[in-house]
Amino acid sequence: MDAAALVGVGSGFCKDGQWPTMNDFGLVERLLAHPLPEGGIMAIGAPNAHKSHLLAARTIWFARQGWSVRFLNWSKFFREVRGTYSPKPTETEDQLIDRYAAYEYLALDDLGCGAARDNGRESESAVRLLYDLLNVRNDNNRLTDVSSNYTPDELKVRFDPQGRIARRLKSLCTEYPMLVKE
Repeated sequence: MDAAALVGVGSGFCKDGQWPTMNDFGLVERLLAHPLPEGGIMAIGAPNAHKSHLLAARTIWFARQGWSVRFLNWSKFFREVRGTYSPKPTETEDQLIDRYAAYEYLALDDLGCGAARDNGRESESAVRLLYDLLNVRNDNNRLTDVSSNYTPDELKVRFDPQGRIARRLKSLCTEYPMLVKE
C-alpha cells in the first residue's frame, strides 16, 4: 500500500508526483500574508480556494513529524457510516468513531458537502455521528482541521439549529478564511 493510501491523501493533491507541501499551489504566499493560527484550523471559502490542498499539506507535514494522521473526506466518512448499517458490517458506529477519534491529527475535508437531504439539512444520523466524532476529539485534545464551503454559522443551519456542531467546531478550530486567488 502506498503512503497516500495510508494517510488518506489522494494523488490528486500531488504535483508532479510529489507529496503536497505547504508551498504548493500558492500556499506559501497565502501563509506569509495570513499565517496559520495555533491549533486546529477551519479553512473556509468557495470552491477552488485550495482549502483541501492546505489540509493535505498539513496532513503530510504532521505525518512526517511522526504523528498518527488521517485525511478524511466528509462524503467518504458518511459512506463508511452507512456501511455500519449493512447486514454484516465490518465495524460498528462506535468502532468507526473511535478509529477516527484516535488519530493525533485528523483533517476533515469538505464538511457539509454531498450528504444533505433535499431540504438542505443533513440527516439526524449524520448530525449525531459528526457531533460524536468532534466531541470525542475535543475531549481528548486531538488536533483537528476542517475545510468547508460553509462558515460555522452556515453549518449550524445545515446540521443542527441548536448549534452543537458549530460550537464544537469553534472549540476545536480557528476560522481561517481562504479566498479564491484571481
